Amino acid sequence: MRFLPAEVRDLVIDQLQADPLALKACSLTCRSWLPRARHHLFKSVKVDRSTCGETFKSMLDGSPSIAYCIRDLEFSGKKTECWWSGNANTVGRWPTLGQRMQRHMAPDAQDIEDWLRRILPQTKTALHRVKRLTLTSFPVSGMVAKLIRPYFCEVTELVINGCLATSFNDFVELRDALPLLRSLRVIDARWLPTSPLVDLPSFLPHSAISTMEFSRKVNIVTVFDWMIRQGRSLHLTSLSCYVTCHAAAKALKIMLETLGSNLQHLGIGFSEVRDPTEVLKSSDLTLKPCTGLRSIRISCATTERFSTYRISLSWILHILSSVTSPTIKEVIFSIPQRDISALYLDGLISVFSHKRYRSLQRLVFDVELQAEDILQEKDIRTRLSVLGRSLKFNVVYR
Repeated sequence: MRFLPAEVRDLVIDQLQADPLALKACSLTCRSWLPRARHHLFKSVKVDRSTCGETFKSMLDGSPSIAYCIRDLEFSGKKTECWWSGNANTVGRWPTLGQRMQRHMAPDAQDIEDWLRRILPQTKTALHRVKRLTLTSFPVSGMVAKLIRPYFCEVTELVINGCLATSFNDFVELRDALPLLRSLRVIDARWLPTSPLVDLPSFLPHSAISTMEFSRKVNIVTVFDWMIRQGRSLHLTSLSCYVTCHAAAKALKIMLETLGSNLQHLGIGFSEVRDPTEVLKSSDLTLKPCTGLRSIRISCATTERFSTYRISLSWILHILSSVTSPTIKEVIFSIPQRDISALYLDGLISVFSHKRYRSLQRLVFDVELQAEDILQEKDIRTRLSVLGRSLKFNVVYR
């Protein structure tokens, strides 16, 4: 094997990047195989508050070359204990219920701060190649932001999932701790609504975020209000969010007016709203200010989890009819298959036939299926074929 060209060897190892066991075997084959196998093994790393935190620090301090492989790093505030752990309370725990019975305990901010001090490597530049940082079940505070700042100055993407803070300002400090941040995805973030918003001094330049995505669990009213007042939306070109109430619709309206022609990609959906069309009309929420839009992603659902109330999808026609951008290239519908029949296809044909969509090239349907479902696309393809646009169907299993 010593005569195998290095390029061929690396290509072979690259084919195994989704198989950790095979990569581990490759790393033990010979010294020349180790760097490429290690590149894939440590490209994405997750560290939680179990004993792997201390192991993580020891590994990076003892083998600095491993740190250079990490591009995607997740810190989880959950502390996981296995049922066989001697420190775990095993009362009521039965091995027959699963191989790895786990217990999750919500940490407080002080616990997380102490934990970070213990597990971050001695060399502050060790993690400078990390590009994506994910915080899961993480109490956020000003001290947490201060601790991570010197380690993650090269991070360009931040994902926040299940994070809590006493004030929205704590999230602001976290964002400002990452000066090169360009993409922010917030799946779940909560803070005390009574905490006043203040203008925080910053000794570093504000990150020029160009992409922001918010799930239905995030209060966009506070976020958008703060961004507009602080002038933090100047570089934003891609925005995705959910409208959960009339106040959220008004906040989104003001944000779209502020962004104007700078916004190129928009994702929008409704959640916990009985009549989205009425909310759109009463808040005067339209896409008229967004004259530079290139793509629109619409999250469609007639029902939500734990609810039997069916939401009308007529709001989709209302929002699409307000488009004024001459550069629209793509419209994406994210929809469960059970709700496809609720789409008014004749209405969509009428809207997309208008001259405002003369530059439209693609209609994409991201259809959510259950494991046992089969994609039903023939009717949609047949009826929308009159538009003469490219139609694409992607299957997303839930």
